[in-house]
Amino acid sequence: MPPLSLGLDYGTESVRAVLVSLGGGGEVGSACCAYEHGQILGALPDGTPLAEKAALQHPSDWLASAKVAVAAALAAAGAAPADVVGVGVAFTSCTCLPVAADGGPLCLAEGWAQREHAWPKLWKHHGAEAQAAELTAGAAAEPWLARYGGAIGSEWLLPKALEVLDGDAAAFGAARFWLEAGDWVVWRLCDGAAAAPPVRSSCQAGYKACYTEAGYPSEQYLDGVRGGFSALLPKLEGRVCSPGAAAGALDGGGAAALGLREGTPVSAATIDAHAGVPVRAAARAAARAAARAAARAAAHAAARAARAARAARAARAARAARADTSGDAGQGVGAGEPNVLVLILGTSACFMLNSVEDVEVPGICGRVAGGILPGLVGYESGQAAVGDAFAWLASFSGRYIRILQLP
Repeated sequence: MPPLSLGLDYGTESVRAVLVSLGGGGEVGSACCAYEHGQILGALPDGTPLAEKAALQHPSDWLASAKVAVAAALAAAGAAPADVVGVGVAFTSCTCLPVAADGGPLCLAEGWAQREHAWPKLWKHHGAEAQAAELTAGAAAEPWLARYGGAIGSEWLLPKALEVLDGDAAAFGAARFWLEAGDWVVWRLCDGAAAAPPVRSSCQAGYKACYTEAGYPSEQYLDGVRGGFSALLPKLEGRVCSPGAAAGALDGGGAAALGLREGTPVSAATIDAHAGVPVRAAARAAARAAARAAARAAAHAAARAARAARAARAARAARAARADTSGDAGQGVGAGEPNVLVLILGTSACFMLNSVEDVEVPGICGRVAGGILPGLVGYESGQAAVGDAFAWLASFSGRYIRILQLP
């Protein structure tokens, strides 16, 4: 069997594992596994009530569900763990969490399980609206604000971190790192218990944490919004690199978690929707890279697989049917070139475009150099909760919603 790359597409309710052949670039196996705890709404697993707009996830679900999905995808492809030469991760964003000094989620550390703000905040968590408004007002004179359409979204990392400082200062202080969930998974698979800081994706950092070529927002700005908030900056420590760049390799624990070989390269993460933009061009690039040094090829292939995973999910959702997982299903929209607008429909709707030009566009969610593809400026806008709105309507009406093609 030709070498395979594995993409893990982490969604709101489940994770999908997709295996892509580097010999032909096609999808050869796919499987999905729902999270045991799903979305944590209303109350923590032990019954502790949550704030009205809280939406959390259980971090134990991420690797447990991935192991099941990977095993099923390997079985569907008739492949062995040794056939996988790279791993890529796409994750909802901004799903973020405070991490203890040992690399584990703070909520799983002793004494923290009953504290809401120690848990990962799902991308759709809306408890930080007031903090987002304060951060936006305080950034009026900041040069980077124009890159985000003049506003900081309540679903992003800075408002969520500030919400924790406001709501549970002890939890904020106890966190050694503040991480995007995609970055945490990559770190944990490689060396999450080691002393080295995590590798961070420029995609998540750029679009959701206001990271630019100059770095994160300044200490003066953060403390100007709330005294002591600049203590977040050391918690954002870590090398920032483009999606697909080599982040490390599976250590013993990571290999056991996925049922793969120790030493398998792992790429930096990407945002799930952004992974669906340049799949076809990226898959061809990955196939060419496979002829070069194995580690480099695998690192590039890993990101390609993550993009293929997101594209496969988007295609299935658009068809509203169970698609065959063979052939060309994971090849995506093929928008690897600049000036092509891509619409990704899922739980939310994302509008993305790559360009060689770096210009201000009022009202967009983000403008990030290298945020989607290296060497291009990625523009993002969107509409939150589109998929949730359809799901609510389907539940309310008691029927399935069928998308009709009008003449």
